[in-house]
Amino acid sequence: MRTTTLRFGTTCALLLGLAGAVEAATLSSGMIWGGTGQTDAVCYIRNVGKSPVFVDAKIFDGAGNDVTDGKFCASVPPGQACAVSALSLAPNEAHACTATVSGSHKRVRGTFEIRRENAGRGTILHTDTLR
Repeated sequence: MRTTTLRFGTTCALLLGLAGAVEAATLSSGMIWGGTGQTDAVCYIRNVGKSPVFVDAKIFDGAGNDVTDGKFCASVPPGQACAVSALSLAPNEAHACTATVSGSHKRVRGTFEIRRENAGRGTILHTDTLR
């Protein structure tokens, strides 16, 4: 009986310890805008760690609406990046990027850009770092 109780206690402690290791963290940019010429936004998430992470990134407008068009984030291997985009921004409206990261989030970096697309050429109007 004592051995079974000890094993059960050890198993519970291990499971609780692992549950804390896979907690999700949220990285966010500030609200930024590029003025009347802004056309699109892109949020880049980079995994600079040694183990894969799962990323759910979204771009929001000033009213809190999810305006993400292209989603290319999910499982991000070490040394790789992913991106999400919003391709039809309203002029003069602020936007932000939020990324929920599961895994070793301390080694994840992010950059959010507001851009102007003109004849196939993109100009970065404003950037912010996800923190």
